[in-house]
Amino acid sequence: SNTFYKHILCKKNIISVDSYFENEFYFMDTTLENSLRARSLGYFANLPDYLISLLISYLDLEDVIRLSATSKLMRVFCSEEPLWMFLALKYQGQEAKYLSNWKQTALKNYRTAVLKEFTNLGPTHQAYFQDVDWSEGLPSSRIFIPRLVSDIAISYASKQVLPVPGFFSDFLYRRHYRCHAQICGYVTEVPSIIPCIEAGSLTPAEFLKKYDFLCCPVVLQGLTRFWPSFDWSLENLSREFPTQKFRATKPGIGGQTFMTLPDYMDYMHRQNDEEPLYIFDAQFGSKVPALLEEYRVPQIFHEDYFACLGTENRPPYRWLVIGPSRSGASWHVDPCLTSAWNTLLNGRKRWVLYPPDVTPPGVRVRGVLWQAKSRLGGPVEEEGEMKEGEIEEGDEMEDGFSTSFESPTSLQWLFEIYPMLPPDQRPLEFIQEPGETVFVPGGWWHMVLNLEDSVAVTQNFVSSANAERVVSYLAGGGAPYFSSCADSKHEASKVRRALGRGGDGGINEEVGGE
Repeated sequence: SNTFYKHILCKKNIISVDSYFENEFYFMDTTLENSLRARSLGYFANLPDYLISLLISYLDLEDVIRLSATSKLMRVFCSEEPLWMFLALKYQGQEAKYLSNWKQTALKNYRTAVLKEFTNLGPTHQAYFQDVDWSEGLPSSRIFIPRLVSDIAISYASKQVLPVPGFFSDFLYRRHYRCHAQICGYVTEVPSIIPCIEAGSLTPAEFLKKYDFLCCPVVLQGLTRFWPSFDWSLENLSREFPTQKFRATKPGIGGQTFMTLPDYMDYMHRQNDEEPLYIFDAQFGSKVPALLEEYRVPQIFHEDYFACLGTENRPPYRWLVIGPSRSGASWHVDPCLTSAWNTLLNGRKRWVLYPPDVTPPGVRVRGVLWQAKSRLGGPVEEEGEMKEGEIEEGDEMEDGFSTSFESPTSLQWLFEIYPMLPPDQRPLEFIQEPGETVFVPGGWWHMVLNLEDSVAVTQNFVSSANAERVVSYLAGGGAPYFSSCADSKHEASKVRRALGRGGDGGINEEVGGE
C-alpha cells in the first residue's frame, strides 16, 4: 500500500497532505476534463466508482486517512462504512466495542493498536521513531511500527462528511440503499414447492426414504415441541449469559471478532450495515454448556457418521446463529457436502435454493478477482468458467459462509439479480417461521436472508444417504464434484420426482452451465 500511495497518489498532480491541512487545496490534473470529478479525483476519474472503492480497500488505515485529505470527493469514497468496517476488524482486539459508527470504532482501535505497538518498542527505539520524518515513508529499520499519522489527520478523518454538490454515484447510492432498506416485509410472493410437513410422527426410516435419499429439501414442523421451554430471545440470552464472548464474523470481506451478547444487541440496534456482523459460533457448546441442554437433536437426524471421529477429530459441526435484519449467508454449499438441519427459534428467514447441478446466476466457484469486487458490493458479473484445482474445502457454514464461493451479498443478489431472472430460472424459495426446521441436503446451493432479528441453532451431519458423496469429496477435493455437477442431470431428476414436478417449468437444467 505504501508503494501504491507513493507511485499512484503522489504524482505531480497531487499536492502533499501537509499542504492540504494548511491550505485546503485540492489536486488537479489539467489534462483531464475540467469537471468536478476530474478536479477532485485526478487520474482516478477515469475509473468506475466500484473500482475506486476496491483499490481504496487495499490500503492501510494510515493511507486511507492520507488519501481522504486530498479532496472532498475522495473523502466521500474514503468514508464509506463497509471500508471502515473492514479496517475496524483489522485493528480489532479479542473483543469488539462498537461506537457510533465503524469509522469511529476503527480510529479508536487504531489509536489503541499504535499505542500498544509503540509501548512495546522500549525507550531507545521510541525516541528514535519520534524523530523520524514519516513523510518519506517507512524508515530503514527492521523493526515494524505502523506508519503513524498525526492527531490532526485523525481528527479531520473523524469529522462528518459534507455533501458534494454536483456529484452523484449510482454505485454508492445502491450500496447506501441496501444498507438502509427495511426488509421485514420483503418476502417472496411465489408459492413454495418445497414440502412443509408435520414431522412429529416422522420416523428416521421414513425421512431417509422420502427426503434424504432423494436429496430433497424439506421444511419440518413440530420437531421443537418437546424441547425444554427455554426463552431463546436475544434479550433473554443477554440476561442469562451477559459476560460470555461469542464469535462474530463478517461475510464477504472476512474478518472476525468477539462480542458479549449485550454489546452485540447494542450493535444490532444501531448499525446500518449491508452485511451486519453475524454471530456464528461453533464453540458455543463449550463456552455455555447450559445451552446444549436447551435443545435436542431431532430423532430423524440421529444417524451421523462424523460422530465416529470423536470430538477432537471431528470438523466443526454445530453453531449458534444470531443476526439482525439484513444479515445472513450469501450463496454457498455446505462444507464437505454434508447435509444440515437448521431450527429457527426467533425471527424469520428467507431461504433461496438451487439444486447441486445449477450454479446460481452471479456466483463463481473460486474466482479471486470476483471475490474482491463482491466484498465491496461491486457490479454483478456473469458466471465465469470453473478451473480444475480452484475448488477448496469451504469454511464454516450456515446458514454459514465459504471462501470457496464468490457471491454478491444476499441483499445485492435479491435486489439486482433475482428480478432479472426469467420464471424458469428462478430458484426454489420459502420463508422459515419460528419453530420450523429446514433440512438442506448435501450439495445444494442455498442463500439465507434474515428478515428480522433471528436466533437459530444449526448442525451439519453425514448420514447413510450422503456418506459416499462426502467420502468422495474428502478424498478427491471439490473440483471433481463441481465439474461433474455441471454435466450431471441426475440430481435435478431426483429432485423433480421428489417434488412431484414434470419436465416443464421450474428450474432450468441449463442454468449456470459452467
